[in-house]
Amino acid sequence: VRLWRSSSSGEALATLLGHTDFVYDCCFSPDDQFVLSCSQDNSLRMWSVAERVCVRRLVHPAYVSRCRWCGDGRSIV
Repeated sequence: VRLWRSSSSGEALATLLGHTDFVYDCCFSPDDQFVLSCSQDNSLRMWSVAERVCVRRLVHPAYVSRCRWCGDGRSIV
């Protein structure tokens, strides 16, 4: 997963390493403090934007193709 500057420079800010297969989806938390990603490696990962590290790994019995934060930022689907 890569974090990019949203300005016209297109600068890559960080590469978040951890998934071992294709990443299908990712999204920011409502407060922009975390990124949630999901992968064909049967996992979801929660990344700290500030620290640029994985802070939580959730394992699923099959690959995960979509992920979203609930509006209050306390749950994911």
